[in-house]
Amino acid sequence: KSWVIALCGGLFYGYQFILRVSPNMMTNELMEAFSVDATQLGVIIACYYYAYATAQIPLGVSMDKYGPKRLLTLAAFVCGLSCYAFSIASNFYLAATARALMGLGSACGFLGTLKLGTIWLPPSHIGRVIALTMVMGTLGATLGGAPFEYTINTLGWRLSLQMLGIAGLFIAGLIYFVVEDDAPSPIERRKSTNSWHKLKTIVVNPQSWVIGLFGMLMYVPLTIVGDLWGVSFISTKYHISEAQAALFITTMFIGVAVGSPFMSYLSDYKRTRRLPMMIGAVSTTLIYALIIMLPHLPFFLLGFAFFAVGFLFNGQCLCFASASEINPREASGTAIGFTNMVVMGSGVIGHPIVGKLLDLKWDGTMANGVPVYSTSNYEWALLFVPACLLMAIFMVFMMKETYPKP
Repeated sequence: KSWVIALCGGLFYGYQFILRVSPNMMTNELMEAFSVDATQLGVIIACYYYAYATAQIPLGVSMDKYGPKRLLTLAAFVCGLSCYAFSIASNFYLAATARALMGLGSACGFLGTLKLGTIWLPPSHIGRVIALTMVMGTLGATLGGAPFEYTINTLGWRLSLQMLGIAGLFIAGLIYFVVEDDAPSPIERRKSTNSWHKLKTIVVNPQSWVIGLFGMLMYVPLTIVGDLWGVSFISTKYHISEAQAALFITTMFIGVAVGSPFMSYLSDYKRTRRLPMMIGAVSTTLIYALIIMLPHLPFFLLGFAFFAVGFLFNGQCLCFASASEINPREASGTAIGFTNMVVMGSGVIGHPIVGKLLDLKWDGTMANGVPVYSTSNYEWALLFVPACLLMAIFMVFMMKETYPKP
């Protein structure tokens, strides 16, 4: 029963990941529908992350105080309605508002699932809960890749999003009827007092910021490449269709799903959080630099490279375990919420920056009212990704080991 309840939270996390990555499959359609350039589209997509990041600390405090069931149910309901609102939006402002509401609802997915794990499962299982959550999330991201591209080509992007909205309402009902806030013999008893004191304890802890910044910098590839610009970059550089390019992004998310249990196991086997984090940061920096800077890779090597960066990315996921271990256990929801807020800064900062970098090098070419960016434009803008990963390496050196002692 404990794992079924955790799985319900993971199902919602996977659903919101479909919403998060869906713009990658319809970049040109969105620019045409809303009459925007790359910078403005980056702002629309960043609205998701503004709302997502802003909600994390209030949600963490609320989770510790009230439990996750009601919040997860409401979050899934908001996601479903805002998904429908985005599908009927006709201009920049309506799209940005709907996308922000989508981010507000999605903000509960990861945090709520991990909170269910801390309530229903012993501390030694938190790494496995994170692994389960990442598998469900990346399954959602995989479905939001090539399969969603096929759905868009068949039904159109607006009707496809409306179907996703209905799915969100169904998940809200499932969570309401299946999830419970307290285990029969609670492993963690929630406390309603001193919520903001717990937050202060987390905020004044320098390691909370180091861990959060590491997670943010490592998350940049999934945010920038996986959520918005990856399909356009690959299709432009390799002269293939967006449907074919989407398969490489799907391969990256499959790598995340496969690698998540492995990195969790490696961390537990070696009794360390920092080693998998360092392995992930160094290797993804090198591979992304090669993907962006090399003129051409054979398709099998390109696919392997995207699978590898997804697989090795999972060192990032351990930052949530570290955040809960470096802070008081009764504040686990708040600690994870604070960390997730910092992590989601990757989208808040990254999407407008990459969009602006694209427009800075753009030569003004238009097709059907949509800006056309060259391979060199994408390569220039996406150097932002390995630059962030390089900074993540330095964050690991500043981090203390948090793996629980016997």
